[in-house]
Amino acid sequence: MNFARMLSLLEAAQGDRKKLVLAALEIVLTGRDPKVRPALEAASVPHRFDASTLSTLLEFSPQSSAATLVTLRMLPMVELLENQQQWSVQQDARQVLRATLAHEQPQRFRSLSERAAQSLTGDEPTTQIERLFHRLVCAPEQATRELRTLYEQWQRRGRTEPMRLLGDALRELVAGDYLEASARAQTLLCLGWLGESRSSLREREQYAREALQLLSGLGQQAAEVEAHSQLGRVRQSAGRLADALGEYQACNALVRGLVDKEPLRSDWQHELSVSHHDMADVFQLLGNLTEALAQHHAGRAVLQSLVQLDPKNPDWQRDLAASHNRVGRVLHAQGKLIDALAEYQAYRSITAGLVDSDPDNTELQRELSVSLNCVGAVLLGLRKLPEALSEYEGGKMITARLVEQDPGNAEWQRELSLSHSSVGAVLQAQRRPAEALREYQASTAIIRRLVERDPENVEWQHDLSVALLRVGRAHRATGQLVDALRELEAALAISTRLAELEPDNAEARRDLGVIQETLKALQEKTGAKPSEKQVAATTPPPPIPISISARHVHLTSEHVAILFG
Repeated sequence: MNFARMLSLLEAAQGDRKKLVLAALEIVLTGRDPKVRPALEAASVPHRFDASTLSTLLEFSPQSSAATLVTLRMLPMVELLENQQQWSVQQDARQVLRATLAHEQPQRFRSLSERAAQSLTGDEPTTQIERLFHRLVCAPEQATRELRTLYEQWQRRGRTEPMRLLGDALRELVAGDYLEASARAQTLLCLGWLGESRSSLREREQYAREALQLLSGLGQQAAEVEAHSQLGRVRQSAGRLADALGEYQACNALVRGLVDKEPLRSDWQHELSVSHHDMADVFQLLGNLTEALAQHHAGRAVLQSLVQLDPKNPDWQRDLAASHNRVGRVLHAQGKLIDALAEYQAYRSITAGLVDSDPDNTELQRELSVSLNCVGAVLLGLRKLPEALSEYEGGKMITARLVEQDPGNAEWQRELSLSHSSVGAVLQAQRRPAEALREYQASTAIIRRLVERDPENVEWQHDLSVALLRVGRAHRATGQLVDALRELEAALAISTRLAELEPDNAEARRDLGVIQETLKALQEKTGAKPSEKQVAATTPPPPIPISISARHVHLTSEHVAILFG
């Protein structure tokens, strides 16, 4: 290829990255043996290859594949991997070659994907992921079932690193548009669950919405249930409570239809229980505690029937434990502290037993941490401060260990933030304001980073407003009044915005009222004048119900009295 032809190819790309890569490939391959291009295309299908992989992909003899490997290694877009035993096609070139194959030679692409899957043996997580990556292209129906099974196994066992790697592989498949409609929908749903601790709300909503659109007309009602459930969770986190309730109600209606057709299907019975509990959580946020409790009891009744059928099933036991937690939250909100404590203790007892049976399961460890925090919250309300501190410290220790293992897990980061805040609440109640301030500041630092990561997450915004409120209170207790005013004004700005965004959210209204009253009292003490926005936003504080944040418990009226007078 002469120089003028090279310039012509590069000019035609006009800055388009795909066209530039294709032009570069054309320049590199011009004048080489015609067999090099199909070999490079085949090598681009897997993430990594060696002579054995090439032998399977190209159906070559060992000698021919070894010679082909030597030729490919000479190309500038082929890279030696860190293990010094395998090679890969550079990422940009690989993605362009795969996409071109998939759209221009789909049958060959599927055939190469099938051979790539066949070349992989073993049960190591990376091998299982790579094999699924190819099978979702060449055998989508079976592979989607394998994907679900693998995800559920790893999720139950708390295998966070394999799940992260699985998410990376699935995102590549989705971005490349390599999958048929049903397989793409199932992959998007799996990405939605995997993304709860790593993806933004906008990404998760896009996954669920596209999955629901793809599933329309396919008759896969069980998958539609999952899509509605994921949309509900996203919208709940975004503060769109009416929309979230609508999605959960759609789940409930779909699952009831499935249960009516096959009442003995335990997986559909389980989904029915989940839909009741999800609706209950929204009703609680809306302040309708009676309906919340009714929905929780309906969900628990289904779970108890499953446990009776299979008492040793750890999944049902785990869900029953979570049901105790959710019922306890409502009872706590109703001021029934002794009844709430009994529910939380049942939650802790079941979860501790599950952890004993599977001590390496990080998800069970996280549940145990949450259960300790829930028990601590009631003990704080009962003014049993040493006992409350012991529970909270135990929960914080577990969560800190989990975060150290996987710092990128946003859900665990949030749990750690709330644990710091809970410990701070007891320390402040014990008249140890300096220690309480350190815990509150640690909590605030973590939740600030999460908010910067996904500003649209209303639940994290709410956590930040509560964290700032508590820091402000602690500054006031230590006599740092200027700092206290600054933190409380920041808390008010966030809480006002959230109350405007969620006018039906009882939790948001409660927080706004508490922050307004706290700031007003401090301004009167210091002589500081309220801002115009503060004057305009001032509303009478509503009654203070319990606040929930995911599975955690925040302030009750008893806590406010203990902490703040």
